[in-house]
Amino acid sequence: MTMLHSVRLMRSMPSRMLFNLRSVKKSSVPMSVTFSAAAGNLNIYDEKQADEEERRRVELYKEIDNMKGRGFTDPWDLEDLMNSKTTYADLPDWSPALVSRLSQERVKIHPDKIPTLSTLARIPLPPPPPPHPGHGQLKLYALQRKRAIFKIIAEKVEAMVEPEISRIKEIVSWEDKQDAVDELFERVEFSLREKEEILGKHPLFSSWVEKALEQYLQRVQRSQEIDHNDAEHKDSTTENTTSMDEDALPTAEQDSAALPVFLDCFSESDSEEENSPKILHPLKLFERGQNLGRMIEEWDLAAHKTSKRIMIRQCTRQIAQALEGPVAPRVFVHGQKGVGKTATLASVVASARKSGHIVMYFSDGDHMSKNGFYIEPNAKRPGIFDLPILSGQACQQLLDCHKADLEEFSISRETLEVYFTADQVNRLSGLTGEEMKLVEVLELAVEKTAVAPMCYAAAVDALMKQEKKPFLIVSDDFNSFFQPGFYFHADYDYDVKKAIPYEQISLFKPVLDAMALTADEGTDPRTPMMMKQGGIVVGISESRAVGRKITDQLGVNARLQASNDAVPMIVCEVPRLSSIEVEHMLANYEAIGFGKLRLDQGDVVLNDDEVTYLRVVSSGVAQNLMDVCIM
Repeated sequence: MTMLHSVRLMRSMPSRMLFNLRSVKKSSVPMSVTFSAAAGNLNIYDEKQADEEERRRVELYKEIDNMKGRGFTDPWDLEDLMNSKTTYADLPDWSPALVSRLSQERVKIHPDKIPTLSTLARIPLPPPPPPHPGHGQLKLYALQRKRAIFKIIAEKVEAMVEPEISRIKEIVSWEDKQDAVDELFERVEFSLREKEEILGKHPLFSSWVEKALEQYLQRVQRSQEIDHNDAEHKDSTTENTTSMDEDALPTAEQDSAALPVFLDCFSESDSEEENSPKILHPLKLFERGQNLGRMIEEWDLAAHKTSKRIMIRQCTRQIAQALEGPVAPRVFVHGQKGVGKTATLASVVASARKSGHIVMYFSDGDHMSKNGFYIEPNAKRPGIFDLPILSGQACQQLLDCHKADLEEFSISRETLEVYFTADQVNRLSGLTGEEMKLVEVLELAVEKTAVAPMCYAAAVDALMKQEKKPFLIVSDDFNSFFQPGFYFHADYDYDVKKAIPYEQISLFKPVLDAMALTADEGTDPRTPMMMKQGGIVVGISESRAVGRKITDQLGVNARLQASNDAVPMIVCEVPRLSSIEVEHMLANYEAIGFGKLRLDQGDVVLNDDEVTYLRVVSSGVAQNLMDVCIM
């Protein structure tokens, strides 16, 4: 052993062992024996240290397993899996036969695949979950808790009083009947207080019982009056009752007993290679990290390529009911990040196009608000600026989706002269007499980019004023149009320092004029310029780089305008997934072969602990649920 090796060994030894070595140097023990003893002590020390580390590791694993909140533990050592030579190519191909029976029973596809708006407005659907106190909705959560407590008391009051009602009805004297009702009030309160050990001690318990009993007696009285009227006018009301039942909206009881339903946007004209169905054009898959929500990414990662499913929720039904109303509505869709706002808008677009509506769909408002290639001033309207390329793409969208529907429409010469210069109007080859076919105007926009903004503005104006078919505008990322602009021009600001406001850009002007919303506090509401038939539906984005103040103020101003009966404003919130919706969403993930549920053959959906864990860790947010099902 060299001197260098000896020094390294001594440096690595504990101080006690070095002291023993120094004392041995003066003795007559040979150096080789001394180092052999030291090496033996070192091995014992390493074994003790390894045992101590193993003990601490086991204790740490147990502590983490107990902190998970799961009823089971996953293996910590994956040696068999890591040493396996299995590759992705060795895994079996996915097929519908691998889907468990439970998932097949839970996933219900609408019989029409895509329901019309009138059908969608009448589908019973499960109610959304209550507000979450951790999401900044403390007042709504407190109100919901009070209503839930009152509902419990009302159900128990009804169960106690129902046997007594028939006896009270048989009493002839009005005074005796009133005395029986008064006695019933007192007896129900005392009886229920004895049974309810916790709620009975609440200071408002007496008022809750009194209110619940009063409401129940009023319902009984109304039902008696209705039965009496039906008996008198039975023949005259038979036909009217049938028509009312057909058009009646779902009740709360029907919704409570309902199960989630999916719509499927895939059609025979779609190919398996396309990630976005044609009915949702121009929705498409962008690069990773830039997708419109995560719905389209789910379709891309699923093994089932002939299925493009979206869960129908009560918020979707609320929008359909508004669009089926007598007046063209304005709908403002909001919600926290990842709850499914983009999926809701896509459902409305598919259902509206199935219903025969002409739909102009701005699927990526954030992209349009930034990447317009170039901007130029309008030749006809002072102060208005054009995005020629994006305007041509919007016209192409209308041709791709609704060319057959637009054949019957024409644009008058008077309308064309509003948006085209006199020289441009004279050079329009399709202008014969006093009008021009709308399809020819759109085709001209696709052919000649220079006149695309004028063609777009004239076409949208004509569609908003016609009454033959409903015209619907759907815009996602609506709050992107209120952020500091990305388009500059010397005609607007000579120093090119101020961005052009989006309401002065011809592409966005119809959308902003129809919604008539501002992101400013305390400003007077603008007069909306709505279409005669159809409506406008916009959704905000929580994943774009838009100021929090802008997004919040848009919601405040939308609620303030909700009281405008002339042009209704519907504020629709997309909530989190309820427990039953999470279960059916997981079943759908297995049914389409998505993520870790692709080959598990029901191991997840049949395990209540795993389903509860996925629901809790995702907080009922659809995007988070998708993420945990991939990992």
